[in-house]
Amino acid sequence: MIFIHYALDQSNKFSLENLKYKVGSLFNLDFLHNEEFDGVCLSNVIHLFLKEERKQLIEIMTSLLKPGGILALSCISFYDTANYGQGGEIEPNTFMKHKNKLLHFYSEEELHDILSEDYQIIQKKLHTQTELDPSGKKETLKLWFVAAKKKIKRID
Repeated sequence: MIFIHYALDQSNKFSLENLKYKVGSLFNLDFLHNEEFDGVCLSNVIHLFLKEERKQLIEIMTSLLKPGGILALSCISFYDTANYGQGGEIEPNTFMKHKNKLLHFYSEEELHDILSEDYQIIQKKLHTQTELDPSGKKETLKLWFVAAKKKIKRID
């Protein structure tokens, strides 16, 4: 919720009147009332789920975007050698590093596979970020930052 308040403050500061902020469950979008958006951001979220939920999440975000809309996401990378393989492996490239917290590590190929049908990847880069883990310790993560444009489907 802190992020929404910060975003609202920033949009007011710069007189950005066309921005909307919504809070609710990613898997139950009743609160959106069939709205579509020019952009959707998933910041460090998608890698916290199992395969079927990750697939469902991408489908839901795609349904929220207008044709030509931008999906921005960050997710933990397969190249994060300090964290990859830590904890029990639940699914391929998915580990229970912290108690009750899954981490799925994305390869470039997997990012391409989950996005290529509905999106054109505009930018994809690796980024190193330091944050607090669930126990409060600092950890450094190697993340993908991805911007992808929703394809405009032609009806023939």
